[in-house]
Amino acid sequence: MQFTNIAKTLQAARENSGKKPEEIAELLGISIPAYHDLEAFDDELPSSLSLKQVAQLFNVLKVDPAEILDATWTGRPIDPYDFVNRIKSYLSNNRMTLKEFEDRVGWDINQLIDDPLSLLNYNIEGMVDISKELGIDAMEVLQGVIALR
Repeated sequence: MQFTNIAKTLQAARENSGKKPEEIAELLGISIPAYHDLEAFDDELPSSLSLKQVAQLFNVLKVDPAEILDATWTGRPIDPYDFVNRIKSYLSNNRMTLKEFEDRVGWDINQLIDDPLSLLNYNIEGMVDISKELGIDAMEVLQGVIALR
């Protein structure tokens, strides 16, 4: 998943919603300068917001994540429980330890295995890295997170 034009697209979506940056920052629990960074730098949204905050943002702006992230998805949403089950299946099928998987994806997922809803604490980059290793579409996972609301 490439992260291009996110900042400008996010700004346009916010402006179309009639919301002010201050309102969105308060909703997300971030500073106003941090929100302005989301609209200034393409890598900010994928790296600095949790999936919970991303879902809140997309819901308040009433936008499809694919529109902001300039991505497409064709499958069905994958909720956090299904996501964890896919990780477990991957580990079993590949005779891989959790530590080996964590080393491969670059993320500590021990808590995720114990509590699938902790996926909401990861950022988009983490979700993408894990999804990529599993061979699944990260947009389907993001849609599953957003559907929790």
